[in-house]
Amino acid sequence: MGTAGGWKEVMNDLGAGTIGGVAGIVAGHPLDTIKVRLQTTKSTARFPVVSCAIDIFKREGISGLYKGLLSPCVSNGPINAIVFSVHGYASRFFEKKAADAGKDSWLRKHEDVKHFLSGFCAGFLQSLVASPAEVVKIKLQVDADSQMKDSTKALQLYRRYGLKNGLFQGFWLTALRDSPAFGFYFYTYHVMNGFLTKATGGDQSPGVKWSKNLLAGGCAGIASWVFLHPIDLIKTCAQSLPPDSTETTMSLIRKGYRTGGASFFFQGITATALRAFPVSAVTFVVYEAIMEQLVEKLDEDAVHLQ
Repeated sequence: MGTAGGWKEVMNDLGAGTIGGVAGIVAGHPLDTIKVRLQTTKSTARFPVVSCAIDIFKREGISGLYKGLLSPCVSNGPINAIVFSVHGYASRFFEKKAADAGKDSWLRKHEDVKHFLSGFCAGFLQSLVASPAEVVKIKLQVDADSQMKDSTKALQLYRRYGLKNGLFQGFWLTALRDSPAFGFYFYTYHVMNGFLTKATGGDQSPGVKWSKNLLAGGCAGIASWVFLHPIDLIKTCAQSLPPDSTETTMSLIRKGYRTGGASFFFQGITATALRAFPVSAVTFVVYEAIMEQLVEKLDEDAVHLQ
């Protein structure tokens, strides 16, 4: 791969990942607000997701479901740009390593594993952007009476508590969740995509391709979010606390288990699963559609340069 071509591929990943990420966030934010409320408060309703949605709508109106939307939209541009570009670059790196090692190498025999390893790397790096954005979002989402803007809240946290204790509160929990989550995310997507491609006989018609990306993307979202829900719950609880709280991760775990048993760690999991499918499905469909257009343009440019 030439240097110019390599950088063009990275830029394609950046652009498509940014647009796809923002589209996915907008699609799933109301369910994200419900998820955060259910994770931080115990619900006794028979249908917690529906009850929480109605309660938010009654008390805060439709805008209550979109509290803290700006923060993930602003951050998920760079987050998904990091995720898709790092994953793309790392995948090509592992492909080259596998090719150089020969057909009997471990990487060559387990080609799909490169997507988990690439996703793991991408997940950790994007935590540097995701963690402060989630701190701001969560603090706004759990405060039903707050009318504060995302930017005002971020500035308030920085001025009062600084970067480490304010905006980066719970950073290592974010990294602990996101590194394996993005590994499962990309691994599941590519395995499902390969399975569906075989199931449809390699049909590349637009309708089949969109349906395949939609289903594979949705399944990838559910696999990554549901599997790591207990870590996400602890992270949400930790980041919803005042930055000067003396609570530790272990004290949160012990307290949660004492009050709710094992079920405590799965509070809000229905909302998580319901949110994960559309967010990831929309993200991958938009990403793949834009990448297809960008790759075609790249090929056209290469032909013109010859």
